[in-house]
Amino acid sequence: LSECIESTALEFEAMAFEKGIEFSTDIEENIHIMGNADHLQRMTETLIENGMGHTEKGNEVQVHLKKDGKKVYLWIQNQGEEIPEKDREKIFEKFYRLPDADDCHYGLGLAIAQTIADWHHTKIRVVCKNGWNRFQMEFLNIG
Repeated sequence: LSECIESTALEFEAMAFEKGIEFSTDIEENIHIMGNADHLQRMTETLIENGMGHTEKGNEVQVHLKKDGKKVYLWIQNQGEEIPEKDREKIFEKFYRLPDADDCHYGLGLAIAQTIADWHHTKIRVVCKNGWNRFQMEFLNIG
């Protein structure tokens, strides 16, 4: 999982630079879980892309991967307008878009990301606090 998340995050450094967004990673090495690397990469891409799309110039997007005993924690967070409480579960529904969303998205990305998380026996939880939106997951560590 560590290699998958690291390589996926690297793909976004140029985008962050072009948009004037600070992009950082804190990825612990040698974390392993049972899963499909291609699907986990797609889920991570979606969450990072979502964070980049909702972060203004001068703000930050962060990717974290940590293990604690038998648990592995992945979270991607961005500075920006907090997702309203009433929308935090709805954003994972197919075709759901926040009222102020631009027209170039169809509301499928987060639904697909949640489906991939489901396949890996986890859920994507959204926590919004102090101007940060955090999408977090908890996996079982097998390494």
